[in-house]
Amino acid sequence: MKESKLIDKIIKLFSKKDKSIVLGPGDDTAVIDFKDKKKYFLFTVDEIVENTHFILSFLKPKEIASKLVRMNVSDIYSMGDAKPLYCLVSGGINFDKVNDIWVSEFLNGLKKELDFFSIINIGGNLTKSKDIFFSMTLVGEVKKNKLIKRSGATPGHLLCSVGKMGFSAAAVDIMVNRKRESLSEIEKKLVSLFVKPRIYSLEAAEISNYASAMIDNSDGLYKSAEILAGLNNIKVKIYYDKLLKSAHPVLIKWAEKEKKDARKYALFGGEDYNLIFTIPEEKFNSLSKKIKDLNILGFCDNGVGVEVLNYHGKIKNFEHFKN
Repeated sequence: MKESKLIDKIIKLFSKKDKSIVLGPGDDTAVIDFKDKKKYFLFTVDEIVENTHFILSFLKPKEIASKLVRMNVSDIYSMGDAKPLYCLVSGGINFDKVNDIWVSEFLNGLKKELDFFSIINIGGNLTKSKDIFFSMTLVGEVKKNKLIKRSGATPGHLLCSVGKMGFSAAAVDIMVNRKRESLSEIEKKLVSLFVKPRIYSLEAAEISNYASAMIDNSDGLYKSAEILAGLNNIKVKIYYDKLLKSAHPVLIKWAEKEKKDARKYALFGGEDYNLIFTIPEEKFNSLSKKIKDLNILGFCDNGVGVEVLNYHGKIKNFEHFKN
């Protein structure tokens, strides 16, 4: 079963009418109203799994910890003027693959990242596992009047992003095909961006004053556009020719050297965790004066689905359950 079909099934099966549930399955986080006058509470969970999200022999334990924290924190900030508060961390360990020193380095890296984002670890669980994995449940809060959902986009709105894209997919190509000790300086930089992607917390708060819909770029631009199109019953059109501007400069240099198209990495690559949002056209100039590194990626139109203008290649959508 494809990921999208499975998610649809889960949403249909577990959707429940409850006045306290502002948003349930289907958005970046669940949003719950506990009757606080000014804020909602946010709940999200994500995991990092050996041979799916990381290669054990390639990444250092502190790098795996950093990736785990930031992939979850990104979900919280994608909801607007929000902040993370508390977390629960679970893991499966195989001591035939790692030793006590490895685990200690992972925990120290985890603590450092949690402290950086002012997150308090309040518990978790450990188990024995063939493949090593870690899961984080994160609790946060968002100002009620600054909550931005994935829904809210209409025809005529611009599709925009803050931050650069495509570097994580390039890093995965490198990690799959190269040994760490043989990496060039530019390849090392791409790997460092993969394990410690920038989180746009201040930008998210500012965007919440202007955006109509927002999503974090965990599954790639094309997949994110598909999600926004489906939820809002619109067609999203992406300017392929303009994607080079949104590609990370390190990615562009690497792609030129490897004779690859950086725009494809920006279009289809996941796990960059920058913000993708829609905004009424008349509001873009005001926002651009307050935030640097904004890019117009396309626009919303009448219709359904996603169209990539001036792109004639195959659609390589991000899929967690690839064979």
